[in-house]
Amino acid sequence: MIGSMQLPLSMRLPDNASFENFVPGPNRAAVAAVSEPRGDVLLIGGPGSGKSHLLQAALRQWQARDRDVAYAPLDDVDGALLAAYVDADLLAVDELERLRPEHSLVLLRVLDTRRAAARITVIAARDRPANLDAIPPDLKTRLTQAEVYPLAPLDDAARQQLLIQRAQGRGLSLPPEVAHWLLTQLPRDSGSLIQVLDELDLASLQAQRRLTIPFVRQALRDVRPHST
Repeated sequence: MIGSMQLPLSMRLPDNASFENFVPGPNRAAVAAVSEPRGDVLLIGGPGSGKSHLLQAALRQWQARDRDVAYAPLDDVDGALLAAYVDADLLAVDELERLRPEHSLVLLRVLDTRRAAARITVIAARDRPANLDAIPPDLKTRLTQAEVYPLAPLDDAARQQLLIQRAQGRGLSLPPEVAHWLLTQLPRDSGSLIQVLDELDLASLQAQRRLTIPFVRQALRDVRPHST
């Protein structure tokens, strides 16, 4: 559990995962459910939808309240480690679609034990459990007891807000016209936009240049020859 046992480096929480820097757009109900969960919560969303960010923000918030928390991305934990998290005040299970056979029975027992003890589990998956071949029927049935929140894509105004806000968090000034131009040139999922912002942050630092449309266009050509 984070705060009471040492986690592998790959499973430590990133410093930038918070509710304050998450742009909810049409997903305010999902944000509210994860920030103050009354029971188990299941977030559904594709890559870059922000579901992992929300799980990590919830963990960080509970951790700040001196509660024991545990983060279990199923691509990184084995069954024994997952079982060790059963008593965490808040458990976040990420990447449910990556469930392996060794996880199935362990996760079912963990969820049942936690529910009986009124402990909260928040879960993220790319699709509803009913549509995931990796989830066995008994676990699918158990997961129907969670509140389910599909994450809807952001509209362009929210995407622009996301870019500007994340740039500010890096100490970058991203003018609205540059953010708008990026939205006309790039894939619009949040994950892709944040990746491009990382690239522009490095390019701006190396060149000691402000983020203008001409500079951004050239920087993207340098790192992505087939874009823009």
